[in-house]
Amino acid sequence: MQIKYWFRKSRTSAEIGAIQAVITIDGVSSTPISTGIQTERKNWNGDTYSFEGKGSAAKEKALHQFEIRMKMILQSLEAENPVEFIHPTKIAEVHLSDKLANKAPLKRFTMSDAIRLHLKLRRELMQAGHFTAETIENDEKYANNVIKFLRETGKLALAATSFNTVVETEFKHYMLTQGKASYYINRHLMFIKKCHKAALDNGHIKVLPLNESPLLKVKQKDPIVIEPWVVRKIEKTKFNSTLQPVADAWLFCQETSFAYIDYMSLKNDYLEQDDEGQHWIVIPRDKTENKHYTPMSKKAMAIVEKYGSLEQLPRRANSTMNKNLKEIAKFAEVDIALQFHMSRKAFAHNSLNYREMQDITVASAMGLRDTKTLKYYARVSKQRIKSEFFKKEQSE
Repeated sequence: MQIKYWFRKSRTSAEIGAIQAVITIDGVSSTPISTGIQTERKNWNGDTYSFEGKGSAAKEKALHQFEIRMKMILQSLEAENPVEFIHPTKIAEVHLSDKLANKAPLKRFTMSDAIRLHLKLRRELMQAGHFTAETIENDEKYANNVIKFLRETGKLALAATSFNTVVETEFKHYMLTQGKASYYINRHLMFIKKCHKAALDNGHIKVLPLNESPLLKVKQKDPIVIEPWVVRKIEKTKFNSTLQPVADAWLFCQETSFAYIDYMSLKNDYLEQDDEGQHWIVIPRDKTENKHYTPMSKKAMAIVEKYGSLEQLPRRANSTMNKNLKEIAKFAEVDIALQFHMSRKAFAHNSLNYREMQDITVASAMGLRDTKTLKYYARVSKQRIKSEFFKKEQSE
């Protein structure tokens, strides 16, 4: 949208008048519209569209406000009619109609507003027990990166509905130039879509500008492998009073496959014992909402007995756990940048390749919907394939 201005004299004097404007979009112009700014001819520079002389600062501000007003009307009309061309005269008509009706200026709901709203709602849900502090930390991290992009590209005042596929493409390029991986960028894109959804659900916008926008294609990488000897090294190493509880928590989860959020939500009444004396943890999965049974190994039960109960198992913030695990790896002489979620991958890898459990059994124990998801945690090793292949060949 472009706006051109000129001085229009009043009926009583050729030297006193008002600034008129014409709005142009894609080569189509509106009917003339008054800015409502009164001035003397000598104080208006038609070449630079600026005021000079006494009172010029206030008039420049008023002209700037007029431009913002026109852009806000355009964005509002685009949100209401996303597939239609907005004729510039329609913008002038809305402006005049609002002025005659003495309405307050349209308030622009920006992308920054949408981000703040989404974070506010998520924090409220966290306080109600629906999310962990780790989830909110990740959301805040994504929010900071998106806000940084908006600030550095001069889009802090960008309307939420104007964060469309064009801006999304710019954001993807921005993140790629920052050295961010595709999977990490996709998390930000999903975060932005959630912000739009929150704004829509709360009546601030009427359309989802990125509803049909696809995520970046991500090249699948092999899962990080945690071999049994790594687990044994951590088991045998004696750590200080700060690190030992974190090591125990990690070892417990690699025995049971629990994700951080499930581990942190463990309750004493989740622990059950069957008629044969086998202990199980029965817990609803956070994502699938289905109960499943997790068998407790002797090592897992020993850790529970060490601390007294499930609810007394060591609990720390995920960031603290990950920080301590780096020190644990160092003291145990393990050349891997350990993180808490790797305990779950260790369970999957060892179950598939050393316990030789069927993939459907491993997926069920981990609370996964199907075996397809298992590929993100572990793959059948070459050694396992070789073992089964030649075992079958010998039996024939």
